[in-house]
Amino acid sequence: MRTSILFVALWVFALDIAAPSILAEERTSWKAGLAKTRITPDKPLWMGGFGARTNVSQGTLQELYAKALALDDGSGRPAVLVTTDIVGFRATVAKNIAERAEKQYGLPRARLILNSSHTHSGPLLADPLSIWYRWRLSAEQYRDVEDYTRELEDKVVAVVGAALRDLQPARLSFGYGEANFGVNRRREAEKGGAVSFVPNPEGPVDPHVPVLRVDSERGRLRGVVFGYACHTSTLLADNYRFCGDYAGFAEAWLEQQHPDAVAFFVQGCGADIMASPRGTVELARQYGETLGTCAAKVLDGTMRPVRGPLKCAFEVFPLAFAPPPSREELMARLQGQDTESRRQALEFLRASDADLRRHAQELLKILDGGGLLPTEYAYPLQVWQFGADLTLIAMAGEPVVDYALRLEKEYGAEGLWVAGYSNDVFAYIPSLRVLQEGGYESGGAIVGARLPGPFAPSIEETIVRKVHELVATVRGAAETPPAGYQLAWSDEFDGATLDMNKWSYRGLGRRHDALNVSDALSVGGGQLTITTYTSGGKHYTGMIGTEGKFERRFGYWEARLQFEGAPGMWSAFWIQTPTFGRPAGDPVTAGMEIDVIEHRVSDKSGKDISGKAQHAVHYGGSDKDVKSQSHVTDDLKLDSGFHTFGVEWTETEYRFFVDGKLTWTAAPVSKRPQYIILSSEVRDKSWAGAIPTDGYGPLEPSRTKMIVDYVRFYEPLPGLSLKKQH
Repeated sequence: MRTSILFVALWVFALDIAAPSILAEERTSWKAGLAKTRITPDKPLWMGGFGARTNVSQGTLQELYAKALALDDGSGRPAVLVTTDIVGFRATVAKNIAERAEKQYGLPRARLILNSSHTHSGPLLADPLSIWYRWRLSAEQYRDVEDYTRELEDKVVAVVGAALRDLQPARLSFGYGEANFGVNRRREAEKGGAVSFVPNPEGPVDPHVPVLRVDSERGRLRGVVFGYACHTSTLLADNYRFCGDYAGFAEAWLEQQHPDAVAFFVQGCGADIMASPRGTVELARQYGETLGTCAAKVLDGTMRPVRGPLKCAFEVFPLAFAPPPSREELMARLQGQDTESRRQALEFLRASDADLRRHAQELLKILDGGGLLPTEYAYPLQVWQFGADLTLIAMAGEPVVDYALRLEKEYGAEGLWVAGYSNDVFAYIPSLRVLQEGGYESGGAIVGARLPGPFAPSIEETIVRKVHELVATVRGAAETPPAGYQLAWSDEFDGATLDMNKWSYRGLGRRHDALNVSDALSVGGGQLTITTYTSGGKHYTGMIGTEGKFERRFGYWEARLQFEGAPGMWSAFWIQTPTFGRPAGDPVTAGMEIDVIEHRVSDKSGKDISGKAQHAVHYGGSDKDVKSQSHVTDDLKLDSGFHTFGVEWTETEYRFFVDGKLTWTAAPVSKRPQYIILSSEVRDKSWAGAIPTDGYGPLEPSRTKMIVDYVRFYEPLPGLSLKKQH
């Protein structure tokens, strides 16, 4: 197979044409890299999408591609969106690609989205869950499928790397259009009964066509990412030629109109939506040009700038299945006995008798081998937050349109993009409505996989609740600094270990009534955790700093923190100087200690102050000469959840913020470069109260922690006056 990567080169000429109309254009810190690679099989291969096909492919109508868009918000931690002309990545394939991308490029899982157009005219991928295809393929044909799947993994990993190497200054902007060739494909019988698989013009659809524009720094179009919620099944089971269907034709049309750009199609929540009418190449091409024209109109219109930072979240959580059929029921289905459960599957779920028999046979194999039928499925969900401008939700499986419509209602359609077919395409994801109505998407299709049956009625609320959790996490982490600043340094703790190019362990050994140890600090899941614990009658905690690795003066300094404290200890985010008190009495040249946040659960008397924050500045010299100012806020409910803490350091004052709200100002100010410290400390019967009698518990069970989501420094943009009093 050909393995060449097609790079998209940006040639800047004097007659570069600026983006047509982008509101409130600002200096950008974005970088974008684009790449694509051909993934069309070079030999006849079984095709995915339709179980009715009876043979391998017979040529190519349109080349298939994997494309990658790398985006860096200026933090040096890029994220990559991959789009592909395939039915869908299975969990095993996505896992292999993600692990290799992290190993080769340092790309965390949360920063890689693997989306598929779901074309029904693409190659079949190896899938350990599949029943429908395995019995049709010969051993040689399935080996070809496995070989192709491995080659696809190689090509996707390579195209990710190509996009990362192509990173260059960019601008992003966003807008919406509408397309209307997709119709709902579920129609209830007039007198009740099963839902039919036919066009239903009255059924729900999502006409939105979200468009993300990627321009060079000088405004030349480099890429267009667009989406639509509709099955890519215009070409039916009688088509044996590889093709991207309407999505592939839309991308090709846009790239023909803009030869220097790459077009990326992102499939939406189109599980129960299909193009109508359908069945011919001409119709697929027509719908593709309709969708491409819609995206082009958005590009030519007014689009809103998309700013950083880019915050990413990824989580795998269980979706419960309905109670599975018993062994006795599976035996009855296999033998074609007339049972109530079998009748319901045939009539309500619209499953065929042949599919029910094969499904029962495969589940019985699991039981006969001593296994258990799964009660839940590990479901991946991903959210990317672009500053305050765009939220991209990437759902796995084949979600019905109800999810997009509900989330648009709950969050507002403006600046929201809900994608499906991402990271693991394993089954239909019905809403509660669809589950209760029955039909193919509610559970009938699941008999084509080694899964026990329909999902539990809790599926919709489980997914939407997790969406809310992840959106809250990334939106809370995407607070923007005061106007006039740009991100210059950060740590998002996206790796598996502490970045020692940025941090050093500080003060290892005894400090007050605890020992500072490196074991108290851990990185994982996009967060740093400093744990205070007790072992062998001794207390342990941790502290890190950027001394000698990152030191600046002025600017806006911010961290997003969660406190799980206990009496006798406190946690802090502070800015220190290596020359404190030298010379004594001169904070301007000697520097100062700036305590952005000190958090305690209790004061010296034992009073609960866990909802409050303390800010402080210290300067002057040794203990007897030190001068201090401090401020304790009102109860800001800091005892639960994440909160942001920041200080704006100008030439005339410090301005302290909690969750974006000004809480205190102080002066004088240091004019020396200073460094960051994150710490937890223990001192018995002092300003934080008494250490608990039984200590803080062992390292693993201990719940005495400071959790750090990120630390960021924003430098002033050129022209910003740092002398102006606010």
